[in-house]
Amino acid sequence: MPRGGRRGTHVYVTDGQTAFDAQGFVSERALLRQHVRAYRALDAGWRADLHEADPDLIACCARFSLQPPGAFLHDPFPRARAYLARLPSPPAYTRSNASP
Repeated sequence: MPRGGRRGTHVYVTDGQTAFDAQGFVSERALLRQHVRAYRALDAGWRADLHEADPDLIACCARFSLQPPGAFLHDPFPRARAYLARLPSPPAYTRSNASP
């Protein structure tokens, strides 16, 4: 979460090496580096902290003031599953190839 009331919350899933967000799979280090660089280009003082989300989606949405699934048009889960089915398997990132 961004510090000091700044904008820039980003939600992604990771196993500690590979991250997944709306853009697909990438190394977690590369994803974080890209987002920090982009936000600092707009606001040099931008800083953020990583927070582990609750696996209970409704509780997670409430904790971080995110829109819950019911706030979206129709049921978002079938669309999410269809999107995931179109993606290739994630690459195997290691510390040696995690940098872009």
